[in-house]
This record gives sequence, C-alpha cells and structure tokens, in this order.
Amino acid sequence: MLQLPIFYGQHQNSPLDSVYKALHNKDLAKSVAAAGEVLKRTNTFVKNDNKGKQAQASIEHGIEGKKAFCQGDFQLALVKYNMALMKAPYDSEAMRLSYYSRAELLLKTKQFKACIKDVETCLALSCPDSLVTKLRELRAEASQFTWLQDFALQHAATPFTENYFKIKGECHPEIPCAISDVEVIMESGQVKIVAARDIPVGTLVALETAFVAAEHIMNHVTSCHYCLKMSFNLIPCDGCCEAFFCDKICKEKSMREGHNIACKIMDILIDDVKLPVKAVLKIRQLCDSWDEFISASYDLGTDRMKNATIADIFGSDKFSLLNSNYDTHFKYGALFNRSMYFANVIHYLDVKTSFFPTEPEKKKAAKDAVSRMLMHLSIYCTPVQLQHCTSMCVEGRVSLHNHPNKGYFPLISRLAHSCLPNLYVAGLRNSAALLSIMPIKKGDELTISYLGHWLEVKPSENRFRAKKMFVHYRTICQDCKICSEDDTLRKQSLSDEELRAYHTFIIHHPDTTANFPQNISTRYKDTCKILQKLSKVPFSKEYALAFVALVHCLMHCIEFKFPNVIMNQYE
Repeated sequence: MLQLPIFYGQHQNSPLDSVYKALHNKDLAKSVAAAGEVLKRTNTFVKNDNKGKQAQASIEHGIEGKKAFCQGDFQLALVKYNMALMKAPYDSEAMRLSYYSRAELLLKTKQFKACIKDVETCLALSCPDSLVTKLRELRAEASQFTWLQDFALQHAATPFTENYFKIKGECHPEIPCAISDVEVIMESGQVKIVAARDIPVGTLVALETAFVAAEHIMNHVTSCHYCLKMSFNLIPCDGCCEAFFCDKICKEKSMREGHNIACKIMDILIDDVKLPVKAVLKIRQLCDSWDEFISASYDLGTDRMKNATIADIFGSDKFSLLNSNYDTHFKYGALFNRSMYFANVIHYLDVKTSFFPTEPEKKKAAKDAVSRMLMHLSIYCTPVQLQHCTSMCVEGRVSLHNHPNKGYFPLISRLAHSCLPNLYVAGLRNSAALLSIMPIKKGDELTISYLGHWLEVKPSENRFRAKKMFVHYRTICQDCKICSEDDTLRKQSLSDEELRAYHTFIIHHPDTTANFPQNISTRYKDTCKILQKLSKVPFSKEYALAFVALVHCLMHCIEFKFPNVIMNQYE
C-alpha cells in the first residue's frame, strides 16, 4: 500500500522536483528547461536511432511487397513498396526497383494514369537499358486504358459537385474563409463565434486551410506529409525516412515551412506533438529574425488577444495561432508530459541541426522562445480532427477513412465543442469545410465535435467518448446523453408530421447510401430539408439515416474535388 508521507518525501528529493515546481511558473519555458536539465543529468534523452537511407532495408521491404502482391493483398503491397521507396538512397537500384514494382502494382489494379506517372518518374532516373524496356512496356499497356478513368471522372462531374466547395454569397469582411452570417463576440480577451443571422441546414459556413496539418501515424506511408493527400504516386523526402510528398510543389513548400529542419529529428516526433512542432517551425521560418520570434513568444493567449483585431486572430497572419483562450482545465498532467517531451525536441534541434543561433545568450533566448510556443500550442490550441473520405480502388467504393488526421486552424480550432454540434467538419486534405447540420438561430454559438460526429462511429466506440475527451482535450461534458451512454440514444420517436415528412423523403430517395447518385443536387436539397424537419429529434433512428444520407452526398462531392486513393481500407 502506498504510504503518502514516504511518497511525498521521495518526490521532494527526486530529480523531477524541479520540473514539478516549474509547472507553476507562468513562463512555460521554465518547465521545459527544468526537464532538459533532469534528462541531461540522468542521461535519459530519447534515443535517436535514425540510420538514414539504406539500400538493404529498401530491398527487404520490396521483397515483402512482392510477396503481398502475389497473394493479392494489394494494400499491403502498396505500403511495402512505399516503405521500400522511403528507405532507398536517391537514384539507387533500390529506388528504381521500388518505382517499377509500384508501377506494376498500379497497372494490375487498373490505376492506369498513376502507373504512367510512376513510369515517367522512374525513367527520369539513371535506369539500365533492360529496365527502360520493361518500363516502356508498362507505359504502353497502361496508355491504352487511360480513357476509362477520364470517362469515370466525366460521369461524376455535375455543376453541383463542381461548385459545392465555394462560399455562396458574401464572405465575412475580416474572416475571408467564412460566410458573412457569422459574428465574433469578444469579451475580456475571450472570443465566441455565433450566428449573425439564421443559418439553415446544408449551408457551407466556412472553407479554411490549416495553418499546419499532420498525418495520423497509420497514414504516413500513404499520405503527403504537407497537404495530407492520399496518392499512389508519392515521392520520398531526400533526407529522412518518415515523409512522403504528393509532388515537388508540396515538397518545396514543406521544406520552406520547416521540414528542412524537422527532417533531421523526425524519428523522435510522435503523433501527439507533430502539430505544435510543425507550427512552431513554420512560425520561425515566417519571421524575419530570431528577435521577432523571441518577442512574439512573450505575447501569447488572452494577453495577445486583448490587443488583436478579428483579422489578427482569425486570418492567415503568422502569429494567429498564438491567440488562444487560457480556459483549459486539468492541464498539469499534460504540462508535465509535454515538458519532458519538448525537452527532447529542444535537445535534438540543438545537437542535430543548425536551427538555433550560435551566440550562447541568443541561443538560450531562442530555445526558451521555442519551448514557450511549443508548450502554449500543445496545451491551449485545439487540434481539429480531419475526418476524410477515401476511394478504395480494389473494392470500388468510397468510405470515411479509419484514421483521421489533425490540423491547427485559426478559425475552426477556436469553435466550441459539443457532442451534438450544429456544424460538421469535413476533412479536405489539409483544409476543412464547415457544414451546418442543424438549424442555427441568430445568436447561437457555432459548435463542432472535437472527436467527430457521434453518428459516424460504431455505438460501441461511443462508450469511450468521455474518456477520449478527457485524455485528448481535457474536457468533460455535463448532462451529455452521448458521453453518458444514455439508453434513449437512437430511440426518440417522431411526431406524425415528422414521420410523414420522412416517409416522403424515403419514397423519393430509397437508396440513400449510393456513392455516385445521378440526382446529387436534388438529393442534397431534400436531405437538408428532412434534417431541418427532424432537428428536434436528433436521437431518432430516422434522423440518423438522414444524417448518413447527407454524409454520402458530401463524400461524393469530396471525392470529385479532393480525391484520396488507397487500395483497400486498413485498420
């Protein structure tokens, strides 16, 4: 049994005591510095086992990919070929074989344009004549069938899908990513985003690009490290074995915004801290000098917002993310964990890169500034879950992906949480669309669900919703039917009028889960109308079915404008 006096005596004499004391300091850099001293004294920094590009490791992954290919497991084959490509030294035999193997897989799965693109990429390397011949044969065979993909794209194109992700009407004068029907209320440095006018169901309320976005660990070998696009033609980072890019443009943007630095420490960056590290490196790259960056690190949160304009807070300014509310609860456990982790990040940025200034006093100020911003963002800036849809070419269907990515947004990250939100967040790679899914009255606060809409997940997964909210967002819902696993979920009854309206909807749209409805425009409008009608019974099975119908319409539009491709869904 734990004896408290002994425990506290040991705690006070432990090396970690300095870290615990520093947690109460208003300057967030102090706890990171204290953690760094402890790790240095005890020699317990995280081990960085980065072995760099290795031809042998690449070849081994390629062999595993070929085995999966022969067994018909095309998703595993794609992952293994990508891992082989990631490990291969540039323009090596291993790299050429990886591109060839992936092109062969793409031809087999009838991804003809992607096959040709990989062939062209491989031919640009110094290929031997024997491989050139094989590549040209692949290209010739794939070229015969590219018209099939063009035809499928034309079949899906409609004026509705072409124009869906465009803000209708006037944009907000100070928040250009949002419609003019939203309003920002600022009180004592706190912000609240509300409806300036009534907003009906189905309205595109905002279309925002993340300041930074990070892929889920399960997506890092199938997604672009910068824009999060899931592509069959990913190209590897030249310096690390942890990042892919969908094209040279994303690669160059990522390098300019900090990956040229992060590249050298990618091995120690876990999922939980990718976003703040990416954000801080980007902010530093956008600053003209270390002096500007250091000065900004002292002006954070509510203090900064008191002197900021709406455009400063919600616009694309390099310091927009620093305007966060200091209203987080249960933060000390997170502060301790982040202090220890960011001490490792600071250490490896120092020893593995030339990121910091060389002059000792300036270096210390720079380290403290980076620590301060890392801690501030990881504790006070809300990461937005980006639930995206994927096209599974082997199964021939579109579905919500199992592993959502995350992003920091100047606007969306500041919306309040509700397990029954009035806005739906649709992930569009490194952007997001906000769609009204409940009628919003003038003056109502705009809300999103930090964990995704409860109707998108299996009922069994909602049992852990409260735990996830506490662990990841340090938030606890009060009187919430969804988090408390209330028995009345999905059991609400409709009035006679609501039931008649629902039956009329089903008669006109019996197949509400079709991936490529020809009457997409009519179906979308009718679905929005029935959701508006059923808004008072959100826990009815009829509302759930109508919500699913809306999501399928939305997935169709996303698939047309922001396609993400994989072979099969993966766990």
